[in-house]
Amino acid sequence: MRAADRFHSTNQSFDSADDVGEVTELSSTDVELEDSSQGQSAAGSYTDITAALYARQIGGEDPLGCASFSQSASRARLHAVEHSSPLAEPAVSPDRLTEEEILSRIQELQFQLMDLREPTTAPGAAAATATAETNQASEISVQCTSVVDDQGDDLAPSASTAGHQQVAANTTIEEKPKRMTITARPSEEQARNDQSAILTAGVVSSPKSPLTKEHPPQVPSVPLKSQRTRHADERMGALVSRRSTSVPRNIVSDGHTETASEDESRPKLIIVSNRLPITIKRKSDGQHEFTVSSGGLVSALEGALDPQEMPSIWVGWPGGDVDPDDQAHVAAELVAQHALVPVFLSAELHEMYYNGFCNDVLWPLFHYVPLQVVTLDGERKFDYKYWAAYTTANQRFAEAVLSVYRRGDTIWVQDYHLMLLPALLRRKLRHTTRIGFFLHTPFPSSEVYRILPVRREILEGVLAADLIGFHTFDYARHFLSVCTRILGLESSHRGVEFHGHFAHVGIFPIGIDPNLFLRTLELPLVKARIEELRNRFSKERVLIGVDRLDYIKGVPHKLLAFETLLKKYPEWNEKVVLVQIAVPSRIEVEEYRKLIAYTNELVGRINGHFGSVEYAPIMFINQSIPFEELCALYHVADVAVITSIRDGMNLVSYEYVMCQREKCGVLILSEFAGSAQSLSGAIRVNPWNIEELAAAMHEALTMSDREREVKHWKLYRYVTTHTASYWAASFISELRQLRDTPGLQPSTQQLLPLPEFVQRFRRSTRRLLILGYEGAIQEPQSVPELAAPSQTLWRLLMKLSSEPDNRIYLLSSRDKTHLESWFGQMHSDGERSSNAPQLPLGLIAEDGQFYRHPDRTAAWKLTSSAAEAAPGETELQWKHEILPILNYYTERTPGSFLEIKERSISWHYRDADPDYGVWQARELQAHLSDYCTTMPLEVIHQGGSSKRIDFRATGASRVAAISQILLEIPSPSDLIFCLAGDTRDDSELYAMLRGHNREGADRIVWTCRVGPGISIQTRADPTHAEFYVPEIGHAKNILRELANLAAVATKSRIRESERRRRSSSGAH
Repeated sequence: MRAADRFHSTNQSFDSADDVGEVTELSSTDVELEDSSQGQSAAGSYTDITAALYARQIGGEDPLGCASFSQSASRARLHAVEHSSPLAEPAVSPDRLTEEEILSRIQELQFQLMDLREPTTAPGAAAATATAETNQASEISVQCTSVVDDQGDDLAPSASTAGHQQVAANTTIEEKPKRMTITARPSEEQARNDQSAILTAGVVSSPKSPLTKEHPPQVPSVPLKSQRTRHADERMGALVSRRSTSVPRNIVSDGHTETASEDESRPKLIIVSNRLPITIKRKSDGQHEFTVSSGGLVSALEGALDPQEMPSIWVGWPGGDVDPDDQAHVAAELVAQHALVPVFLSAELHEMYYNGFCNDVLWPLFHYVPLQVVTLDGERKFDYKYWAAYTTANQRFAEAVLSVYRRGDTIWVQDYHLMLLPALLRRKLRHTTRIGFFLHTPFPSSEVYRILPVRREILEGVLAADLIGFHTFDYARHFLSVCTRILGLESSHRGVEFHGHFAHVGIFPIGIDPNLFLRTLELPLVKARIEELRNRFSKERVLIGVDRLDYIKGVPHKLLAFETLLKKYPEWNEKVVLVQIAVPSRIEVEEYRKLIAYTNELVGRINGHFGSVEYAPIMFINQSIPFEELCALYHVADVAVITSIRDGMNLVSYEYVMCQREKCGVLILSEFAGSAQSLSGAIRVNPWNIEELAAAMHEALTMSDREREVKHWKLYRYVTTHTASYWAASFISELRQLRDTPGLQPSTQQLLPLPEFVQRFRRSTRRLLILGYEGAIQEPQSVPELAAPSQTLWRLLMKLSSEPDNRIYLLSSRDKTHLESWFGQMHSDGERSSNAPQLPLGLIAEDGQFYRHPDRTAAWKLTSSAAEAAPGETELQWKHEILPILNYYTERTPGSFLEIKERSISWHYRDADPDYGVWQARELQAHLSDYCTTMPLEVIHQGGSSKRIDFRATGASRVAAISQILLEIPSPSDLIFCLAGDTRDDSELYAMLRGHNREGADRIVWTCRVGPGISIQTRADPTHAEFYVPEIGHAKNILRELANLAAVATKSRIRESERRRRSSSGAH
């Protein structure tokens, strides 16, 4: 039996295939879920990674180290449900439970999973995933980019990528790299069939620096030995030794897990990035050769981690295509020797995930390049098959992390390639683990980000992290704004709360390793090269530019500005030269080929117009150069020009500063580069203003020695103190020391225990149900007419209210007229009739101003406190006095509107701009609060999901109305269930009702809030509900459960009545 079939066979009693989808939280790629709507097989959504793992566990395998369970269907179901529920606590072994206890536990966990939103998968995505999972070769898992592809956007040429420190995270120096050879498990078939391409030793492709054998470093005049190579080997060896104590020896060649030793049980840091700092090369003899690389993240972590305090282990894509038969053996060697955990991806999956989605969708959008409908060759730019690949790749990384995770470990996820990973891990590890996420690219404004079709899923994935890091305040501000505008969440400068979890946001500008550049400049060969370059440019001033040839780097802008400099300031002709190093990037893409052609055209035009036989204004190097050559060029340059039109950081600026300790060169830096917010000693420019940029070049060339020195040392102090190690240490320290944010305290509420509540509900005979309407069992609406109940909700209320033992009251802020029209009888065509008799529901209108009992002939009553406070119509004169003020704010707050009711007025700002609406609401409340102190009027900012301010007669409230109802109902209730929202009125109602419970006696009152399990609480406005359910969908499921019980009771009562009638007829 297939793993998927075995898994499904244990879940036959689920209501639908959707239930199975909810339980299979992290699915393996070989699991298929039945599509209940079309009856076809479709792959599970990206939250479905563990279904196959659970099935294998049931069959005897246990790849994640979970305990084996009994073969019985009930125990297997409990196993699957329990381990997939993000809400469940660890269960008692099923072997110790009775069948009844098992079924009860399953029912509880099923409720917890009811209607949990899974990331939306478009129709094409499911099909693409299903197709990809049909065979191993077309699997959809993701290739992760470079170790810090952040620095992809900051990459400058190094030994293989123009010498840039960040590129080193993605490349390995070709000159004498450190290598290790292992022998793969013997396989003749493998040797015969191995047709995979072998990557060039020491070169790792990335979207931002795809340097291959076609573009090797070529500087024949200076055959320098690579200082970066030697230093990389030393640092990597040191870092491996630091991490070696944390190598999880429980990972063996067969992929299964064993018990960790005592030393290995120490909490460790799990670093997860797109690329491991290693390249795998398979040689013709079947052996695998490992070449370790060193770069920005490696060097950062080397100085930041204390191996005695926290060992570390690295998870990522190894950068090579390893035969499936060899993967377990290669993984075991990498883990044992380097503390590296590989995530193996097929070539097809890697291409779709990495190039199809990461590079062609996320990378351009995050750099403010809008998505195109189609590419130049006519293919759709955004295709859901690439999104399916992205989600599946993130699943693979989640599986790898879980395989080495131990309680107490800290997880640090890197960059945009893995934005779904925090949520995947959180659903498995719940809130017991610290998870950090760092974005190394810019984060766009909400107006740009909202273009992304899967914008919600990406945000929800990242928000599962405890700490989200950005390079600059602008990126963090944009992220918080997007959370507010796209997800409707309230945020502060500290972070944002989402679904019961608070994600902190922090600013952590990355740096470089200054000592690497200082040591390189002291090398004899580098000093000799510096002297050669000084002689070469003895008659000219030198401007330098170091960039990948990418459209975000603004190379054409730089060239046009240099051309303008020569035109506008002719005195610089034959006295200044621009050395532009442009490392080729993604030359297989048509857009990049056009950029190369245009750049070459500009260089030719400028050199042709201003050059001569002995003078070329621009030295254009369209290849990578060795690191030592780059340092020498940095040192001799008088000015560095960085003209990025959008850049995460751009650490070329830092590198130039470190190589200018003696000369004090000038830095011209685009204001659109992230580093511009940190390097205040630079000349900041707008690269789109060509005239301004040319003037800045002239200013830099003519700057006095004293000014150059002052500006340089200001830059130098910052670069030497805010290093890569400082960046990593700051983030890790912040992540590990996170505490509950002041004003944001975890709620003491528990998830409503549905089985216990249902049993209590069954035993009771006089039930009082107090149900909030909008925000509890109905989605809030700005326009009152749109808040009418659906046919489904109406029928649920009809079933509940038809049971004589149930007495139901609906709480609403709407007026009497709307409530009466909504809850009339339902015609067969699904329409409601306002003229028909009302349902036997008690109604509370205008938040407690009026109430009506469930009796069909009952009349509306004015709450006594409201009547006492406002005995006559003249007391409502306040409405006319404040209306002009309310109209003023309504006119000046687009999207807001007034709801004028009989005894109250509500000012709604739900549809207003999220930030502006909150500002206006606070100003309006402050404006009228003092004014209303002399009037019989209350001003209540309800907050929560309601987004409104209520102006109402003093004394009337939900609490007052319910208190009066409790006094008037004919007999006391043995069960009171209050299910409401998160407004201020609701909190006061919870507090009042909980006072009816007697200590030591059975609970009579059950208060349940609809909303996340964490809430922003202040001392003045605590949340008093005892239980909660996360969403309105869960609240509806509670009603459905209770309605089914009512229907069963009604049928039983009818059958008993019929039996008695027949018995009575027979007696006569």
